[in-house]
Amino acid sequence: MKIGIYNRWLHTLGGGEKHSLAMASLLSKENDVEVISHKEILKSSAEERLNLDLSKVNFVFIQDRPAYMISELTSAYDLFINSSFMDFFPCYSAKSMDLIFFPARIEELTFNKTKHKIGRIIKKWLSVPYIKQGVREIIVKDGYFSYLVDDNFSIELPKISETLPIFLSLKPHCEIETNVSLFINGKEIQTQHNDGHTNTCFDVLVGPSEKNMILTIQIHDEEGKRIPADLEINRLMLFNNRYKLFVN
Repeated sequence: MKIGIYNRWLHTLGGGEKHSLAMASLLSKENDVEVISHKEILKSSAEERLNLDLSKVNFVFIQDRPAYMISELTSAYDLFINSSFMDFFPCYSAKSMDLIFFPARIEELTFNKTKHKIGRIIKKWLSVPYIKQGVREIIVKDGYFSYLVDDNFSIELPKISETLPIFLSLKPHCEIETNVSLFINGKEIQTQHNDGHTNTCFDVLVGPSEKNMILTIQIHDEEGKRIPADLEINRLMLFNNRYKLFVN
């Protein structure tokens, strides 16, 4: 059975973390167990500090996001355990559990729920792209910032009612000539050659679409063999009638 255990505060390695990781250690003896969090820590550090055997437990780190966005991850598991204090969200796995360390009055969370609801409405209205996974770090230099991502990163584009231009500029972190391909929902849209030193720029039209679109990038050689490498996204622009969104 595939089991996911979520804990936003894993990096603190406190009492609650020992409780959930002890459960992960026990369950991993006969199951495939993944512990999901955001801020990366070494599994060896958790084992040493909490005196636990986590050799069969996999740590998975994802981009930080509001609690309600964790729901989309839960369907990948047969059993999903939420061990994160004060993080409440729907679960779509076949079975689920919620570990309660300190009782919390749900009605006290009304403000946060309202804030998140308003945030979702604004995000939908502004058609804001969302980097779903693969972010290693945010680089700030000379007043500008960019995303350093791994080769498994993806960007979720919102529902678009009309055809809109999108501009993406990135630089592969490999000092050899490669081809860089842009995919949307698994379909190759455009391929650019990269000399290993300069940025690769994509300027394409996307939409319309009745559902969110997933944008991914693949780096490969002339023969089409995929090359694993980090990417630096230094500009992402989506134009519509309301505004121009950009990174950098």
